[in-house]
Amino acid sequence: MTSTFLSSRNGRPWNYDREGNEYEYYQGNGASQLEIAVADHGERPTKEFLRKTYSDRRGNRANPILIVAIYGDKVGLCGPSGEEPPIYRDVDRGQAERVCDAALDKPDRFTAQQFLSEMLPQLDEELTGLRNQGLLSTHELRVGVPERDDWEDATEQARRALDDDDPREMVKGLNYEIDQLTDQSYVLKDSSDGHERAVAMFLQEDESFDHAQDRFVGQSPVAYALNEADKRNLDYVIGSSGDTLRLYTTNPDAGFGSRGRTDTYVEVNTNLLADDKAAYLWLLFSANALRDEGTLHDIMERSKDYAADLGARLRERIYDDVVPDLAEAIARARDLEDPTKEDLDETYEMALVLLYRLLFISYTEDEEFLPRRRNARYDQDSLKRKARNLHEFVQDEGEFDENFYDHWDDVMHLSRAIHHGHDELGLPAYDGRLLSEDPDISEAGARLADIRLDNSEFGPVLVSLLIDETEDGFQGPVDFRNIGVREFGVIYEGLLESELSQADQPLTVDDEGRYEPVSNDGQQTLGEDDDGVVVQEGEVYLHGQSGERKATGTYYTKTRFVEHLLDYSLEPALDDHIERIDRLREEEGENAAADAFFDIRVADIAMGSGHFLVGAVDRIESRLYSYLTENPLPPVEDELDNLEDAALDAFADEEYAPPVERGQLLRRQVARRCIYGVDLNPLATELARLSIWVHSFVPGLPLTFLDYNLVTGDSLAGIGTLDEVTDILDMEQSSLEMFMGGQSVMDEVRNDIDRLGDFADASAEQVQEARETRAEIETRIDQVRARFDILAASRIDDDIDTGPVSDTSIDDVTALPAYDRAQEVLESTDPLHFPASFPEVFDGDQSGFDVVVGNPPWEKAKVERHAYWSRHFPGLRSLTQNERDDKISVRV
Repeated sequence: MTSTFLSSRNGRPWNYDREGNEYEYYQGNGASQLEIAVADHGERPTKEFLRKTYSDRRGNRANPILIVAIYGDKVGLCGPSGEEPPIYRDVDRGQAERVCDAALDKPDRFTAQQFLSEMLPQLDEELTGLRNQGLLSTHELRVGVPERDDWEDATEQARRALDDDDPREMVKGLNYEIDQLTDQSYVLKDSSDGHERAVAMFLQEDESFDHAQDRFVGQSPVAYALNEADKRNLDYVIGSSGDTLRLYTTNPDAGFGSRGRTDTYVEVNTNLLADDKAAYLWLLFSANALRDEGTLHDIMERSKDYAADLGARLRERIYDDVVPDLAEAIARARDLEDPTKEDLDETYEMALVLLYRLLFISYTEDEEFLPRRRNARYDQDSLKRKARNLHEFVQDEGEFDENFYDHWDDVMHLSRAIHHGHDELGLPAYDGRLLSEDPDISEAGARLADIRLDNSEFGPVLVSLLIDETEDGFQGPVDFRNIGVREFGVIYEGLLESELSQADQPLTVDDEGRYEPVSNDGQQTLGEDDDGVVVQEGEVYLHGQSGERKATGTYYTKTRFVEHLLDYSLEPALDDHIERIDRLREEEGENAAADAFFDIRVADIAMGSGHFLVGAVDRIESRLYSYLTENPLPPVEDELDNLEDAALDAFADEEYAPPVERGQLLRRQVARRCIYGVDLNPLATELARLSIWVHSFVPGLPLTFLDYNLVTGDSLAGIGTLDEVTDILDMEQSSLEMFMGGQSVMDEVRNDIDRLGDFADASAEQVQEARETRAEIETRIDQVRARFDILAASRIDDDIDTGPVSDTSIDDVTALPAYDRAQEVLESTDPLHFPASFPEVFDGDQSGFDVVVGNPPWEKAKVERHAYWSRHFPGLRSLTQNERDDKISVRV
């Protein structure tokens, strides 16, 4: 064979005569080692050729197999595992050769297969050898960084560092001095001024950054190094393993992805990074980069700017196109000729639930939580593949056909596959109410299952959501990794202030963006704008609470304010919690400390998109992770081990299981056991759940059961604490059990709560069992809720008799006149009683939440009478005062 591919290695001939090609194969290390079969094919190979060659070489063996078909300066690749392995064509020959060479050097087939599974998908990308896991904007890395003025100088600096193959010498070439810190870690000092810049770890080729190791005190190397960096108040950790360098930050609020500190990083593979891309090494990893105003800081700031711009464009399309078009199409599909307000509210809920589904799938695919790069069949069915196909379709100026429904059917099929599991797509069952079509779990989901939107209705919606176009004309699929879940509020919270109405006359929009009536000839009768009709009579349209075309997300709290409030509320509580665990460990032993490990409860009583709660999850996970690194608690470690085993078992029949980070598992448990939230708007509740689901997702494990942690209700109208009960009833003290009909009922509830705590939601079956157990608790606590209704109503109506509330001889207070009157008084509210909704929080010695976070009332509340009525009467603001009063009096 005359090919110079892998010329530094000795290949063996493979007597496999297909299409006149000559073949050689190369073997890796260990048992059932990697095999790479190479053919000079001469022309671009077909998928059929690559798959057939792969299948014939593999046979029934366990070996990972990679087929390489050379044609000119390009290659086609197929492998390394699975019945239908991924195929990559038009790959640069030099890059493919470097990947193959590196894979053959791996110590065993498992490491080689994982390496190829991670690297091959990157070969058709511009940033081969550079891997960004949510720390920076991929767009800024790809487009902005190469345009920097210091790019050429950085390239020269990096090339000099790369001249040395020894990892430590290469790091020194990045302007560092290396000092021993502990037996397993080092501190990197800036050679120019001696300042400490980062903690470093140098691993062997066969050591993983992410898996626990004895020499790192039973922790993963990255967790160990982050803990050391925390102690020295350093912002960064640099890890080295073979040809790979990783950069982590100790700041839990940094980055754009849906990950924690241990799985948010940027990585360079120095063996795969093209020579003309070497500048990335210097600009991201050097001592100069890590200075306070260094290049990394600048790239981070520019990444934030790009993410903000991307989020703003996405928000515009969602408000202008996605939600209005989707809601109107759903209304037509439901055949609502004369819809009531309830019909319109249901339709709007259906539209947002579908939007949330699309966002969930988009985020989890781009984060590589779903098997888009691991399973060829899933890749074909993925939302990202649909986005690419739609992009090509739009560029070719295609028109969507109203006679077909395949876009709708594809999305519904994908949602069901993720919810129920699908072996061929490599999907375990992820369950979750967001994807459910069971009317007992999600009424909106069940209604969506009963309709279909044709391509002319649904296709443009998908294009608007999934395809982005920048100001300079660049168009392509949205990379949702660039928009972190913390930005959900600024993009989506305005939707929570919007609603659907049916126009009883043609409408246009005035200069301030409010809907106004127009005359029959299409000209505006009120105001000066003459743009004409934008909503026809009888059409369903979306508007804000004051009649404006787009709501603003008024109550969204900016990230810097969230972090400030968490600094002064949650952090002190975490200090106390850690001290308590230490005290229990010393006085009562490890089991007592483990029992209390997750016993810190944080609530947001007006949670909106869950912005505060996402921040709280990160803060709690970071502190608990650091504690475990220093003070392992075997029962907690066992819990996390069991979850990891369950996640890996979900992929037992797959050739390659996605890595599971320890921090992901811990963050998932924090979200399930430490976080509570309430909102008056059920759509806000679903949005907050979406935020937490994306942020705490673990491949292989179902969506955590948040139905009773994040709930809908009026947190101000109900009973907030047991102290309120004490005050209303004029008692010395009160407890939940005194309203439960006896100690035995409270004991049953406690047993059920303990059972819930034992569930880890490790499977769809466990989630269902948790749902049933919680329903039993709700049934047993119905009488408590009814008694609290009476107490809450008595604060409005002094004539309500509260005596029966504390009378435990009354089995059913719902039969009393006081309860009937309470329902009349509370009819316009949906009171949420915290002790009844979260009995596990209010039972025991430490009753109540440790921290209540949220957006304080920055301004004095005031009634906006005309703003309220404008939502019902478009153009009301343009009328005279008398005309306004006449219209309002008719409605009243």
